[in-house]
Amino acid sequence: MKHIIGIDVSKATSQVAVLADEQILKQFKITNDTFGFEKLNQVICQFKVVPEIVFEATGVYSARLQYFLEANGYSYSRLNPLAAKKELDQLRPQKNDVSDALGLAKTQLLLNRQQTYIELPIYHELTALSRQYQELTHDTITFKNRLHTALQWTFPEIESLLSSPEGERYWQIVDRFPHAHLVTDISVQAIMNQLLTTGPNQMSARRAEIMAIKL
Repeated sequence: MKHIIGIDVSKATSQVAVLADEQILKQFKITNDTFGFEKLNQVICQFKVVPEIVFEATGVYSARLQYFLEANGYSYSRLNPLAAKKELDQLRPQKNDVSDALGLAKTQLLLNRQQTYIELPIYHELTALSRQYQELTHDTITFKNRLHTALQWTFPEIESLLSSPEGERYWQIVDRFPHAHLVTDISVQAIMNQLLTTGPNQMSARRAEIMAIKL
């Protein structure tokens, strides 16, 4: 007899369906937290052999379930959402969460999918860090473009003050003089005093004077 657990994961809860061959043993809902996963674990532990577990990858929502399964040494089949949808559409007359959990279990019974390869935790961490780095890079470029657009309205000349509108000193100068009126209403000496405190390294008085006059 083949036992299968189908899990349909949503944001806060998951629907679970348990099959013994084609017989439905139980259907229930769990919360996606320690309490819910403990309830699921109790069901799994009732079997002498761990049932085949199948669920659809739903980003950060299914990541918690995946972590629970891997932490307990349970193998699983994680499905691509598009592939899972095509398979479920052949079984269900209408869309609902309960039929999705049951449908996942039934398609596993028919298709006998291979277990998902479980990577070492370090690779999960590297993937997460890489994704975070890409997001931060994208955000940085977006914010720089927005700032460039704003400066075209308030002080476009400041972008030509240094050889390249980049670096710690440049951004500190922009922070202190985001509008042209902030340099036209004060003396060159006052501007120099502020420029001397910018950047990671000390600026010479002569260079500060040249930049102040240019501003």
